[in-house]
Amino acid sequence: MHSKFDNKSKYTQVDGCVDPDVIADKFSSFFKNIFTCNNPYRAETLKNEFAMHYPNYRGLPVKDEHRFDIELIRKIIGKLEHGKAQDINGLCIENLY
Repeated sequence: MHSKFDNKSKYTQVDGCVDPDVIADKFSSFFKNIFTCNNPYRAETLKNEFAMHYPNYRGLPVKDEHRFDIELIRKIIGKLEHGKAQDINGLCIENLY
């Protein structure tokens, strides 16, 4: 069932790019463009709430094991279940094919 994802080769580029930051920006831009909210007022409220809390956010220290790469994304996508509702960001596995 997961034969598409059983490829052992490691992907080093996406859309001709090899820089992980550029690749992450491309993913972000793609998903930002396909998502539309059904309540713009609520979306703006949540955005403002996030902005209010963000200055106090410390997060995790960035270590090599916390970095995203193409192989990690491939493994995560391979574990997603089909037919599930979209998440808060409007994503579901069907968006990734």
